[in-house]
Amino acid sequence: MNKEDNTKRGEPHYTPPTISKLLGILLKNRRPTGPFNEVWPGVFIGDAHTAQDKAVLLSLGVTHIVNAAAGPPHIDTGPGFYTDTCIQGISRSAALVLAYLMIRERLTLAEAGVAVRKHRNILPNACFLSQLCHLDMTLTLERSTGN
Repeated sequence: MNKEDNTKRGEPHYTPPTISKLLGILLKNRRPTGPFNEVWPGVFIGDAHTAQDKAVLLSLGVTHIVNAAAGPPHIDTGPGFYTDTCIQGISRSAALVLAYLMIRERLTLAEAGVAVRKHRNILPNACFLSQLCHLDMTLTLERSTGN
């Protein structure tokens, strides 16, 4: 729901939240976050150490991992490239999960942000948030025209 006009995506007056409103959602009531959290049924966000701990992954029933900290060899993604937020599962992987929830679960960006924040502190960088806002608007237009 958009607080300004009380409409959901797909209805005539929906507008995606601004980056400052998204930051307000993501920074609200922050608390310590563990090395991994189930943020949606069967969807986990975790840090680099957890992603390599086979015993933990087996105990959680994890069958697949999306490594958000890897890239093709021609892109500078060496150890110095990633900030602590990427290694800790706070920015890049969180942005991927938000996009997944928007596309597969048909949530708005604000709804996805609230859902994930219930379970884990996340803070995608401003560039990722801008891309997510663009995705939210694209999905809104596609769904309102029946595409």
